[in-house]
Amino acid sequence: MSPTPPSTSWPIPKLTYRIAEGDTEHPGVEIFLNAIKPEEALLKAVVANFEALYTREMLPNHIEEITLVLESIPGVAYLGDVMPSSSKQQIHYSLQYVQQTADRAADEIIGVLVFEIFHVYNRITNTTCPSGFIDGLADYVRLKAGYAPPHWDKQPRDDWEAGNESTAYFLDWIEKRPNGTGTIHKLYEYALQLNDQEFNENIFEMLTGETVDMLWEQYCDSVNGTDNTTTLGDLSQWPIPKFNLRIEDLDHEGADIFLGAVKPKEALREAVMASFNHLYTLQTVPRNVKTITLVLRSMGGVAHTTGGMSHKEIHYSLEYVKVKADVAREEIMGVLVHEVVHCYQHTAHGTCPGGLIEGIADYVRLRDGRAPAHWRQSSNGCWDAGYDTTGYFLDWIESNHESATISKLNALMKSCKYNEEILFKEVTWKSVNDLWSQYGDFLKAKEQKAEPMSVGQ
Repeated sequence: MSPTPPSTSWPIPKLTYRIAEGDTEHPGVEIFLNAIKPEEALLKAVVANFEALYTREMLPNHIEEITLVLESIPGVAYLGDVMPSSSKQQIHYSLQYVQQTADRAADEIIGVLVFEIFHVYNRITNTTCPSGFIDGLADYVRLKAGYAPPHWDKQPRDDWEAGNESTAYFLDWIEKRPNGTGTIHKLYEYALQLNDQEFNENIFEMLTGETVDMLWEQYCDSVNGTDNTTTLGDLSQWPIPKFNLRIEDLDHEGADIFLGAVKPKEALREAVMASFNHLYTLQTVPRNVKTITLVLRSMGGVAHTTGGMSHKEIHYSLEYVKVKADVAREEIMGVLVHEVVHCYQHTAHGTCPGGLIEGIADYVRLRDGRAPAHWRQSSNGCWDAGYDTTGYFLDWIESNHESATISKLNALMKSCKYNEEILFKEVTWKSVNDLWSQYGDFLKAKEQKAEPMSVGQ
């Protein structure tokens, strides 16, 4: 059974906050309160945990009140000194840490609260359950909710139960495998029901058909660029182009960062397969692209794609690589997926709006699990504003209509000039303006579930 959809009947506890005595003048207080409303942040964190891990039948209702205490303490946050079985829990949040993360205060606050509230509700008491798995679950919820901080490292550690983001990314990878939806919920449910039995890693094989060691090996290969499981069947059947690399400044720090983060040939192949996976089949995939040359050079911006029908060049800014050094691999792969889409996508003979062109590229990046932390869903402005705005809109269309809807939209632009009314009605039976309006309603409903007025109800 998949996790519970949003519901007003969820057992939301009373959510309150207070500032510790003597800390009202701390600079972190102003940063915190300007960034987000405390009760709203708590509610979002509670909802994130309910969505990720629970079904309607197993929703936890043992917590009656959660109090957030803002105070001057070292570290980040911790649960208050109360009995785990208590119906009233406290989360103590460091005002020093609020100051340290002021540049991304709202996201970091909610992300930390998601982690702490996992532990508020967590009822895994069996001591044989790996602690790294438990902390990994907490960070998995944070990752799934879209609050992974930029410093998280996707590079696997020693083993699957190393904990925190290392385990979180592994669990997220399992969840996103074909037919993997709901797997992590089932793992959590298994751990909750252990009672006096020992934790047995065979649960992974029961749920996925593969041992946890096999899964971990495949995951490590995928992160390190040697995974073959994400390709669509035999690679020889797909028109993989020849890849070239040109570095125009080997002394640039960005060049070292790039080559240390990815293997260019494997990164390009992975990006090509992402484009094929989300937009084409063996029968529809374009076969005109014979070579893709990646050019690493000093330039402004991020990246751009140029070239003719058979030979494409992706120019990537070494300055941007350097700026994004803390998330180098994730950002490099995300940008390459975006740019490779431009190598193959149809543009209605050059009449397709630029916003839709860029939106389809970011849609593929999003669908491939490579959305950066700063992306946000929005229905403000126009649907074809481009990039993540349009990417999320297209993702919503794909999720709420027939499978491969965006692939079909792209295919229609191969042979005709752009006409948005005809194109969108052809694949959804609705006008794009009607779709945009429905998407706006969807986002409003999503936001309303986290309004402070519902706290404690």
